[in-house]
Amino acid sequence: MDIKNIKSSFPIYKNNPDLVYLDSGATALKPQVVLDKMMEYYTEYSANIHRGNYGLSIRATEEYELARKKVADFLKASDIREISFCKNATEGFNMVAGIWENLLHEGDIIVTTVLEHHSNFVPWQRLASHKKMKFEILKFKEDESLDMDNVDWGRVKILALTQVSNVTGQVLDVQEIIKIAKNKNPNLIVVVDGCQAVAHMMVDVVKMDCDYYIFSGHKLYGPTGVGVVWSRLEHTMVMDPFLVGGGMIGKVGDTETTWAEPPEKYEAGTPPIAEVIGLGSAIDFVSGFDWQEVESYEKYLMEYTKLKLGENPKVKVFCGKNSRSVISFVVEGVHAHDVGEILNRYGVCVRTGHHCTQPLHRALGVAATTRVSFGIYNTKEDVDKLTQGLLEVIKIFNL
Repeated sequence: MDIKNIKSSFPIYKNNPDLVYLDSGATALKPQVVLDKMMEYYTEYSANIHRGNYGLSIRATEEYELARKKVADFLKASDIREISFCKNATEGFNMVAGIWENLLHEGDIIVTTVLEHHSNFVPWQRLASHKKMKFEILKFKEDESLDMDNVDWGRVKILALTQVSNVTGQVLDVQEIIKIAKNKNPNLIVVVDGCQAVAHMMVDVVKMDCDYYIFSGHKLYGPTGVGVVWSRLEHTMVMDPFLVGGGMIGKVGDTETTWAEPPEKYEAGTPPIAEVIGLGSAIDFVSGFDWQEVESYEKYLMEYTKLKLGENPKVKVFCGKNSRSVISFVVEGVHAHDVGEILNRYGVCVRTGHHCTQPLHRALGVAATTRVSFGIYNTKEDVDKLTQGLLEVIKIFNL
């Protein structure tokens, strides 16, 4: 892969030529084409969508709905009406939890995993508490397979799980997990967190057989402020909306209101128009790459990173056997925040803390880790600068 040419697509490197950005798991950098597309909206047809019958509004609506089609095609969705936009994945998970709240009852079970980001954990935990449901957390066996035993699957109504861990990079075989779970309970609703997956592997929601697939645009080289909720059409057609107000109305009477058809039914108020259009451009950008090449290159970077980190006896690495794009570590006797601050002096940007995964960090037996996460622009030299910075950490703390 021509990484030098790819890097030239990201203007932040022109303004920060020595930048070593290893925090794409938090937010990916934005290529110029995404910024240009958003500016095009603001400077050429900056109008609200769906209701204006003048030229600017019509064009804005067309661009917005074109982006929806791009997302649908990107996820291999069967119907464009299955795509709803929100402001981020956190809102998406809360939206789905809110939609299902009135259909769940005391004694039902919600199941999630120890890997989950708080966004796909806390909404379900709170829902279970409110409805006096059972909330169960699946852990992993020594072979890194999900321990699905000892669960009363007949009573499970929701299974919420991530496709890729945002701490260890562990990739779950969600298709196989869903197959096993739905064989035990065909009526199970499965919600998949795709935030760490969409920029690193091809996604086919129909083949996966989940019910909801949620991700944030800014993980996919798109803008912040936009998230995507894919849901099966059988759900979108019949489920009540989570938010109500403008833009999602069929008819408002004095005593009763009806909803618009999906996807408008789930997009109350003025949506993030520029951000949605920018996300469409980001999908065009990533679709220009050979996914097999991307996966092969990222596998190479991961193996090289594990090798370099493993050379230092003071560093303990946390990653799975099949981890992708994310790897975390601790330096013996040094808080993760100190590691991050010292690396910052050398222009190396990493994430430090618990990464919104406190249950996972408790399971790992550490309070905080330093996380490295890759984008399409990262190189072997970035990893070398990381490991050089870690030598300075070791020196400063006299380890």
